[in-house]
Amino acid sequence: MPAYPPPRNAWEFPPPPVNPRWKWLAIAVSTFSVVAVIALVTVMITIADDDIPGLIDDAELVSVITRECDIMRSSIESMPIVGDDHQQAAILADQNGAVENMVAAIREVDESVLRADRPAEDWLADWERLIAARESYADRVLQGEVPDLEIPRDSSGERIYLRMNDVWLDDPPRCMVPFELLNPYPADESET
Repeated sequence: MPAYPPPRNAWEFPPPPVNPRWKWLAIAVSTFSVVAVIALVTVMITIADDDIPGLIDDAELVSVITRECDIMRSSIESMPIVGDDHQQAAILADQNGAVENMVAAIREVDESVLRADRPAEDWLADWERLIAARESYADRVLQGEVPDLEIPRDSSGERIYLRMNDVWLDDPPRCMVPFELLNPYPADESET
C-alpha cells in the first residue's frame, strides 16, 4: 500500500490568478447591495410613518378610544334591558347615552389627529348611525311594539358593526361593538 502524501499547508500554494474584471464585478455587486439595503430601510421607515388606510393606528387616538370604549362597554353591560315598555325604552336611551358619551370624548381629540387616521371619522359616524337605529327602535318599543332592531348596512350591504370591528388589528377588536347594542335582548340571539 502506498504511503499517504505528506501533509501540506494550503497557504504553501499561490492563490489562483484573478481576472481584473471579477474584482470590478465584486465591487459593483457590493455597492449595489449597500444602496439596496439603504433604499429598503428608507422605504420601511416611510411606510411605518404613514397611515394604514383601513386601520385606526394613531397611538394617541387608540389610547383615547381604548379608555372611552372600556367605559362605554362596562356601562352597557351594567344595564340589561328589563321591565315594562317605558323602562326598556329608558334603558335603551341610557345605553345610547353611554355610546354618545364615548363618541363625544373621542371627538375631543385634536381634529388633525382624527383626520390623519383615515377610518376614524367614518368609524365614529357608524357609531352615530347605530345609535340612530337604536333610538328608532326605542321609540317603537315605547309604543308597545316588539320590533326587530335593524342594524344599518354599509354600501356593500353588510351590517356596519362588521366594518366597525375591522378597523382594529387586535383579536378580539380593541373596541368591539358590544353584543348588547346589536341585540337588546340577549336571550334572543337571532339578530347577529
